Amino acid sequence: MSLLPPIANATLTQAFGPSTIGAEPAMYADSKRAWWQPFAGAKFFAHFHPALDLAAPNGTVIRASEAGTVIESYFDRTNGGGHKVTVKTINGNVTVSEGSKN
Repeated sequence: MSLLPPIANATLTQAFGPSTIGAEPAMYADSKRAWWQPFAGAKFFAHFHPALDLAAPNGTVIRASEAGTVIESYFDRTNGGGHKVTVKTINGNVTVSEGSKN
């Protein structure tokens, strides 16, 4: 299965991977996933960004990458604030989108 891009023509502002930003958490990761506990094939990183950060103009439509159901959506005032949307996909995965979606 291939995932759809959530925002058409978005600009990648921070990639998935090791980070020089001290606020990023320590994580174990390989080229496809990251976790706080060791797993087979993972390498430890002192600072790791476990997501893709995308930028687009205000008012741009944001779509889920897979079909599913929104199970929560609210404005989170912690950790810098922003809207948080959690989607449970049809295959049972739960994905969380966080950030300042205006």
